[in-house]
Amino acid sequence: MPSSRFRAASGRSKSWSSTDLGAARPHKKPILILNIANFWEPLCVLLEQMERLDFIRAGLPVKLLVAERVEEILPKLLEAARSVSEPEKEMTSVAAERM
Repeated sequence: MPSSRFRAASGRSKSWSSTDLGAARPHKKPILILNIANFWEPLCVLLEQMERLDFIRAGLPVKLLVAERVEEILPKLLEAARSVSEPEKEMTSVAAERM
């Protein structure tokens, strides 16, 4: 049986692969990580490499926001929200469309 740490990481990658990596309809919601002391740097490098090697479909890049300090979180999220149109913010969930 996999450890809980593995299950958590597996769940995150499954969530990302079904949204940001293009298996399902992509969304405009930002994904922000707080990269204190470069803790998440290996993940950032991995995602960049996956895009470069076309493991992530062209035209569907992973738009990862990276904050180095807590104070950067809200400004980065607000900036990202400004770049999304109002209709895109009102996106209907896939489950609702199936009903």
